[in-house]
Amino acid sequence: MRFESMYFHKCLCFVLFLILFPLSLFSQTSREIKVYVPPVAGVGSMADAAYFYKQITYEVVLQYNSPVRNLQSSDYTLRGAIAHYTGESFSFLPSINLSEELLDTSAEHEAEAEYETDSENDEFVFRLELVDSKTNTVLGQQEIIFLVVDSSVDELISVIIYNLLSGIPDIIEGLDWRDKYLFLSGALLWAPRLYEADYQSISIANAGLSIMAEFHFLPYMALGLGMEFTNDWVVVSAAQDESYLDFVMEFPLIIKGVFKLSDFYSIEPYAGVKFNLSVTNLTAPFWISWLAGFEFGFKAGQGMVTINPRFAMDFDSSYITSTSQEYSRYMLQLGVGYKLGFFKR
Repeated sequence: MRFESMYFHKCLCFVLFLILFPLSLFSQTSREIKVYVPPVAGVGSMADAAYFYKQITYEVVLQYNSPVRNLQSSDYTLRGAIAHYTGESFSFLPSINLSEELLDTSAEHEAEAEYETDSENDEFVFRLELVDSKTNTVLGQQEIIFLVVDSSVDELISVIIYNLLSGIPDIIEGLDWRDKYLFLSGALLWAPRLYEADYQSISIANAGLSIMAEFHFLPYMALGLGMEFTNDWVVVSAAQDESYLDFVMEFPLIIKGVFKLSDFYSIEPYAGVKFNLSVTNLTAPFWISWLAGFEFGFKAGQGMVTINPRFAMDFDSSYITSTSQEYSRYMLQLGVGYKLGFFKR
């Protein structure tokens, strides 16, 4: 019976890990692209410039992107200019300078560009450029030739904005999973233990659950308090009736260092104590133990998957309640879980 139970617990933990690991790893979410639309510059009337500005902004929203009010908060910029169409070449004004004084708020858009008055028979060309807002690099451009603005221009604007934005890759939201004040985690535990009295026994069928709250009071240091529930399968003699299956509540209190190895990995060595309480009172584990271990975490979704090996030992002997038989406990533990952060630092 004990042999079968051992393999049942091990297989259960392994299957749950195989299920949770890929789901967490690939649950990253993308966000809408943030697009800034500056005032349309160039020649032509103020009405034409306002029309193109309005249509660009409308299409940005219609095509599931997010317009923003200033350059600094954007990922990309759609900047437009109107010029005379000469038939041979486009006589555009020099490239627009995306400086802070030009690109601020929508309240200033109407006064940003100067326009020339032209004959009603002039043909114009509207050029739209997609620009990387961080590097000011032009990533693509499209043009529309028009005499007057009408419904056909509406359709062309929709097409050229789609052409420019459709090739932009999804932007993965920065998760900042380590730069938080509070972390909450849950884990499955495998807890093999050695019991030493007149007879020495090893139980590798012990398993349990854990929840933990951590307060990261410094970027590189944290204080943790948790609650764990595990079974304690104690054998103090070779006789079959001298085994005791107890269930123990444990409350670890730890202090840990936080080392950020890269943007995706971290390792957190820790040490502390845990307070022990028997649920069934078949055994009386010593009330306090010391522990040491480390937690390895890697970025997955909104938080991180954690792998947490540790060692613990009671400060003094435990005993069987009915017989007063004393024994010592040496406790290994491997936890696999998931951790989420709250309250950005």
